[in-house]
Amino acid sequence: MPLRSEIRRWIRKSHDDSWPGHFRWLTRFYRWRRRAFAEGVDRAVPADVTAIIPVYRRPQNAETLVHLLLRTPSVCRVVLSNNNRLIHIRDWLTIQDPRLVIIDQPVDRPCQYRHEIARRYESPFTLLVDDDLFLAPSQLERVLGALRKDPSRVHGVQGQLFDPGTDAFLHNIRNRETPVDVVNRVYAFTRVHLQEFFRLVDLLGFGPGSSEWYQSMWDDMVLSFAGSARPVVHAVGGFLDCPLSSDPLVAAWRQRGFFTFRVGLFRRLTALKSLSP
Repeated sequence: MPLRSEIRRWIRKSHDDSWPGHFRWLTRFYRWRRRAFAEGVDRAVPADVTAIIPVYRRPQNAETLVHLLLRTPSVCRVVLSNNNRLIHIRDWLTIQDPRLVIIDQPVDRPCQYRHEIARRYESPFTLLVDDDLFLAPSQLERVLGALRKDPSRVHGVQGQLFDPGTDAFLHNIRNRETPVDVVNRVYAFTRVHLQEFFRLVDLLGFGPGSSEWYQSMWDDMVLSFAGSARPVVHAVGGFLDCPLSSDPLVAAWRQRGFFTFRVGLFRRLTALKSLSP
């Protein structure tokens, strides 16, 4: 692993965490990563998935995420999109693999730009992975296997349920086999879902040029409505969250107005389209 990544991982703790808590997480991380890198994987599956990782404020996670995805049997290509023009992402990588595509964006990009990248490729399946969590290849493969069996819906590992009684979302639905209203953080979907995503974006008026296009608040919600059935999350076992996933200076969901915006958007999406259970 690049030395600068490990140094940044050690010194960059969440503003919500203490230093003892951060060091405990580091111990868990290195133990988990050793196990994940060493696990055996069944390669008797088609390699027809394009995996995309957008990186903005967590470049120290890039090499680990790329390594995990390259070891996932279904993945034929990993696209690392550096959405932060102030970072040269190649400085954070040592991996050299013909399946790895690195894109240094000329300007800062919102997270939904990853869907534009997905449109460039002809893969029947796409896997989007946020840069703030870590899943082993076997866990990712389980999600992709579920997508192959049921391509009517978007698949993931964590989601949200909307509670009309409180007019709010129930968060962190994970490690269960269950439909959800919105899937977060990891997204496995088909080419048909991608086409439907952009159709819904156009109906909402959220396309390039709109003010919403530049707000990293909504692409997971629109993608969750891209199937004919509700999205589903899977019980893949324990996975690791990056401490910066909840850092108020880093995490998109900590920005002002985030939850209010999403409740309104959820209502608009349910008015536009109904999904089967």
